[in-house]
Amino acid sequence: MKRAILFIAASMVLSLASCQKDEFSGSTDPEDVISFSSYMERASTRAVVTDVTSANLTAFKVMAYSQGTSTVYFSTEQTATKQVSGDYTIGTRYYWPVTAGLDFFAYNGSGADTISNVAGVASVSYSVPASGTEDFVVAVAEDCTKSAAMVIGDARVQALTFNHALTKVNKVILKAKNDGVCNTVNYRYVFTDVRIEGAKTSATYTFNPASGTNWGTAAGSADYVFTEYSGNFSGSAADTLEHSAGVNDQFIILPQSAVFSVTYSVQYSPDGTNNWTEIMESVTKTAEVPMEMGESYDITFHLSNDASPMIFSLSGVEDWSSGTYTMN
Repeated sequence: MKRAILFIAASMVLSLASCQKDEFSGSTDPEDVISFSSYMERASTRAVVTDVTSANLTAFKVMAYSQGTSTVYFSTEQTATKQVSGDYTIGTRYYWPVTAGLDFFAYNGSGADTISNVAGVASVSYSVPASGTEDFVVAVAEDCTKSAAMVIGDARVQALTFNHALTKVNKVILKAKNDGVCNTVNYRYVFTDVRIEGAKTSATYTFNPASGTNWGTAAGSADYVFTEYSGNFSGSAADTLEHSAGVNDQFIILPQSAVFSVTYSVQYSPDGTNNWTEIMESVTKTAEVPMEMGESYDITFHLSNDASPMIFSLSGVEDWSSGTYTMN
């Protein structure tokens, strides 16, 4: 997936993966206060209005540890709030160690239930909001040092790159099965239900300096119904159905193998314009789609047509029957 980095602070070129920063020629006597700048890594597909972006990320939670150890550096989880300058400051003033490195873990999302910051392992117990339309982003920066941080005013600023920790259904497309027969205007696909069935809704996201970040085992179950889908479409190759650009039918869920389903029947018209007759009763088709963290998906359903065509067989031709007529 193509990705682009949105820049918050102008004229800063940051090597984010290694936390190595070009030093800014600012104050010669900084106070060495820790503050942050943020960047959002995003998908190239179109976004829903609830996507977290560099522009609308006004605050996030952040934890810090002595690099590669279980020692907690921030005594409690801190809230970093965006300033007019575009940088983020925390409520408690913390200073950079002179030489030692720090590991940072940050996140943003109201679905976070229980926060654990014990023995240097940060974990966020997360439940997807019932609407399925809220983003959850995380950032990790390891082995970050005072000398590598950028000097801005009286602070050494640590840049954080946030990534989407959930997965998104961008749109669903319904098409007739492309077999040259069902794919004509003479067939009409009538559907009543498009949904994600039994999606997992809660899991714990953990950052461990020794083993990295990952989602734990997911639990819970919820159905997500695509409410914009109702009606019908023809089997013409040019006549496929996509939901509109509205956000009601885009869902952000936990990474998982999600089960998509569509319930539909098939009608037929000899001329493709009127006198529609149902030729296949309502059925539900399902497909399991592995959905990865940080990915946005377009899901296409090719609807099969299992209707029985009408053909004839010859059981025989009866012989002429015998008849007589006598004329007197």
